[in-house]
Amino acid sequence: QDRSQAWAPGVGVVLWGNSLLPLRIDGISAHYLRDCGFGLLLGWIFCNQSSWLTRALDVAPLRYLGKISYGLYVYQGLFLATGTYRAVGQTWPPAPAAGILLLCLVAPLSYHGFESVFLRMGSKYKHRRVEQCARQGSDNVVGGAGTDGVDSDRSHGCDG
Repeated sequence: QDRSQAWAPGVGVVLWGNSLLPLRIDGISAHYLRDCGFGLLLGWIFCNQSSWLTRALDVAPLRYLGKISYGLYVYQGLFLATGTYRAVGQTWPPAPAAGILLLCLVAPLSYHGFESVFLRMGSKYKHRRVEQCARQGSDNVVGGAGTDGVDSDRSHGCDG
């Protein structure tokens, strides 16, 4: 591993962690520093796929959160009130603790009972396109079918 980039994760974490404090440094808002730190950290992870940090992030609970992340994204808007606009006596969205509990129940159910069906369906068609491209000697599969509906070189998703 190239030691010239060893400073990047530390600087990224410090800049990202800076956003936990309400600081303003010479006109620079803390959220700009946080964004730069997060970008630096992501860039470093991308360039160092065999690093200790990448291995630490590749644990089963985080991989599972990645699988159900679409459900978390969709249902958080339904179950969590993230603003300060909650009125007295408001019953929906539920209280934060109940919303998190509902989110933790519904997101995995949605993934296993609904989303995985579409993922399997998509992977069935993806393999067919990849095989067609391999038969034609193309390594690159491009998205979408042709507009003419004819199975020409470009209509099945191969670039060549």
